[in-house]
Amino acid sequence: MQHLSLSEGARRDFFTCLGIWLTLELIAFRLMPAIGFDHISFSQTNPWFWASVVLGMGGSFLLASASRLVGASRASTSKAKRWAGMLSGRLVNWVALAGVAFPLLIVSMNLFYRLFAIFTSQGDGAV
Repeated sequence: MQHLSLSEGARRDFFTCLGIWLTLELIAFRLMPAIGFDHISFSQTNPWFWASVVLGMGGSFLLASASRLVGASRASTSKAKRWAGMLSGRLVNWVALAGVAFPLLIVSMNLFYRLFAIFTSQGDGAV
């Protein structure tokens, strides 16, 4: 088994997260509007799109950096420093994943808006 160096692992993490984010971005801001499944007009979508670009790229970079942070904390001889490094690495990973998955939040908001609109419009005429 080949042992990956930290820089190769960080690069792999960065490009993996970037690919996942780009896929979610295309679904949220290209596919969903193309099939008419969004309720937000383009003028309202533009800030969401730019926020998603910043959060996605930043999240990918943070996730790649967190692997370096965790790797550096493992080299420490102090148990407290190792624990603090591992905890901060995990926190940075969660923040990074939230940034990468931000387009999924947009898709979920659109989906639940549509479902809520369907159920509320059927509920008014049923009684």
